Amino acid sequence: MGRPPKLLGRDTRRVLMDSALTLFAGHGYSGVGLRDIARLAGVREGALYHYFTGKEDLMSALVNEHREVFVHVQTLIAAPIVDLQAWLAAIVTAILDEFADPTEQLVYRLLMQDGVRLAEQGQLNLEERIGARMELGERFVRRLFDEGHAEPGPVEPLGALFFGPLILWRKLLLCAPDSPLIRDRETFERQHVMYFLRALRPSGAEARP
Repeated sequence: MGRPPKLLGRDTRRVLMDSALTLFAGHGYSGVGLRDIARLAGVREGALYHYFTGKEDLMSALVNEHREVFVHVQTLIAAPIVDLQAWLAAIVTAILDEFADPTEQLVYRLLMQDGVRLAEQGQLNLEERIGARMELGERFVRRLFDEGHAEPGPVEPLGALFFGPLILWRKLLLCAPDSPLIRDRETFERQHVMYFLRALRPSGAEARP
């Protein structure tokens, strides 16, 4: 990959972070040096130290920037449920949009490769990251319970029923992008919502508006 055009000062930090993420995701954290990052960013290695103290600082900046994903999903979960099917469909679409975002795909690849080791080294708080996702899922299920769209019960099974296939889709996007579920995302979304609604409304049960 060639060097980008000469950068404006305010853009250099962003380009360094993007370059680092690309290299970390492709070669692993330990397989990348600061010289590699600077070369891809098109800057001198010494210029990198104007923005980061080293590779660990750069990695921390990447993780901190991407730990608050799903902001739009959080907003949707908190929104009024006027039409349950439309509400579910909007959440599914927003989640898969996040998963399909090119930058988020690189973050996910990096976490799959180096997440545990980085957590052991204190550079990544996996417990916090996973806990935030679990809290989001719990809020989603509680909405269904509290508003009478699902029979109250344990949170985890219903959360797994809704979010499990979406997590599988994310893994397929990384490992098998030619899978039919990836190529025909619209059908996957529609069928997932319908199957989930059937689980909420057993045969003969009256649907709540």
